[in-house]
Amino acid sequence: MARMLMEARCRRSDPATSRAAARTASMAMTSKRLAVLHLFERWGPMTDEEVSSRYELDGSDPSGHLGRCCPNQSESGLRTRRSELVRMDQLVDSGRTKRMSTGRQAIVWSVPE
Repeated sequence: MARMLMEARCRRSDPATSRAAARTASMAMTSKRLAVLHLFERWGPMTDEEVSSRYELDGSDPSGHLGRCCPNQSESGLRTRRSELVRMDQLVDSGRTKRMSTGRQAIVWSVPE
């Protein structure tokens, strides 16, 4: 996969703490991307709005908190992870759109066949 595209980066001149933070960020992005990809594998094609709704449903335990299988992510973070998965060819534009709650049309994303 597009490994270089997905890794957090730092400069050679940055202190060791920055390099360690970049490694941690890369690992977090990976687990978050996998959680988003899992949603598409489970639920099928979705809009970003549906991803956000289903992510909370899938990852919530009875108390309403996100479980370990679903790292905590904002709606914006979910869209970013979905975009990264598109760049990695793990998700594609299905060629369809759906009306969102705002009344606007949104792309329906899916796992490639």
